[in-house]
Amino acid sequence: MTSRIVDVLILAVFADGQIDKEEAHLLQKFFSEHPKFVDVNRAYLKQAQLSLHNKLEAGVSLEKLIEGLGNELNEDEKNSAFALAYEICASNFEIDHNELSFLKNMQKSWKLKRSIVNSVTLSATLRYN
Repeated sequence: MTSRIVDVLILAVFADGQIDKEEAHLLQKFFSEHPKFVDVNRAYLKQAQLSLHNKLEAGVSLEKLIEGLGNELNEDEKNSAFALAYEICASNFEIDHNELSFLKNMQKSWKLKRSIVNSVTLSATLRYN
């Protein structure tokens, strides 16, 4: 399900309505160095971005996209996707209202355990604040 996690990370970059350079840089770093993503090529990444953009433009809500992606991930993949998405959202040293809403939507829709959410939040807060 690496492709679904890729979709989550792309949504994280766009969650605040703009592409911050730190977020884009971290996303590229994940795709070039993270073992889960070494097989993700630029063509797939571009296609995934276009597909998600088109869905949003067509009126599919972010909430529905998150829910749908969650339906295709197991618990460990959801936890990893949430942690990586949180990392992306925090990487520009602030989490704005839209990013916070995106992350909370993931928590709720995917029924993430409070202990996971607290651990991810604490880790990101310690590194980015």
